[in-house]
Amino acid sequence: MIRIELCVKRPKVRYDAKANGCEDTRLQLEMASEIASKNIPRYLESAYGKGKFVKYEKAKRLIQKSGYIKKTKVMLLDFLQMVSLQDLEKAKKRYEKDFKACMKRFNELGISPITIEKGSKVKEMENPLYYIEHRNKNYN
Repeated sequence: MIRIELCVKRPKVRYDAKANGCEDTRLQLEMASEIASKNIPRYLESAYGKGKFVKYEKAKRLIQKSGYIKKTKVMLLDFLQMVSLQDLEKAKKRYEKDFKACMKRFNELGISPITIEKGSKVKEMENPLYYIEHRNKNYN
């Protein structure tokens, strides 16, 4: 089961209401599902990327075998290691200028920079967005 809770600040709520033509709070609440169906996929993609979660060694091999130039490979490997040892937020701060480029490269490789623990029996896992779009009885 995946449960996603989207917390946004007041200005974003007002912006979404205006963007969706909601004139009052009641109408906005009635449209909450539609607003979330637009926002949540965007937020998940920016947070995790579009690719699968794989083990660290597999992700490392895919980067090394990619056609990227050496500088890009080194950056992606460092980014991957930082996410693995610390977390995505720290890597995002360190690579603030290159974060979008890094995520784009991981997406092209079909993997997320977030990896599965070494001792896990699970070898790979689809991105949360995949389960929402393809394995959800409530998703249109």
